[in-house]
Amino acid sequence: MTGHAGEVNAVAFSPDGSRLAAVGNDQTVRLWAGTTGEQLRTLTGHTSEVNAVAFRLDGGRLATIDDDHSVRVWDSATGEHLLVLECDGSVAWGGKNAVIFSPDGTWLATGDGEGRVRIWDSETGERLFDLDLDHSGEVRTLTFSPDGRQLATACDDGTTRVWDFDGDKLLWLAAQFPDGAAAS
Repeated sequence: MTGHAGEVNAVAFSPDGSRLAAVGNDQTVRLWAGTTGEQLRTLTGHTSEVNAVAFRLDGGRLATIDDDHSVRVWDSATGEHLLVLECDGSVAWGGKNAVIFSPDGTWLATGDGEGRVRIWDSETGERLFDLDLDHSGEVRTLTFSPDGRQLATACDDGTTRVWDFDGDKLLWLAAQFPDGAAAS
C-alpha cells in the first residue's frame, strides 16, 4: 500500500476489517480495501501532520488528529468531512493512539500533550467535558473498557490511570499504575 508522501504515523482497521485507514506527515488520510490493498480514497483537509486515527465501532465514522490541534471526523464510507473539533492553541497533540470512540459511539475521547483528555459528542462535535488527569506529560494512548464505563490513559510520565464514569460524569480514579508496577 503506497501513496503517502512521507512518513505514515498511524493505521487503523475498520471493525469489520473491510477498510484500513492510514495517516501521515503529508496531511492526508488514505483509505484502503482491507483485503486487496486497493486505495479507495484520499481524504484531505488537515493543515499539518496527521498523527492518530480511529474508527467508530459501527465503522461509520473515522476520527483523525493533526499537529494544528484539530480533530476531524469523517464519514468513512463516503469520505465526507463531517466535523472539525478545534482545541485551544496551548495543546500539543501527542500520542499516536490518542483518539478513540466510546464503544457505543456516542463519545469521542482525545488525549493531549498537557496530560488532559477531552470528551466530545461524536455526532455534533460539542465538547462535553475535559478531564484533568494529573498526568505530568503527554497522553500517549487511551482506551475505553468494552462497556464504556471506564477510560484508561497512559502517559509519557510513566503512569497509567483508569477512570470510572457514571453517565457523563467522571466518578473517581479507579486505579493508578506507576511505571514498572504491577496491578494486583
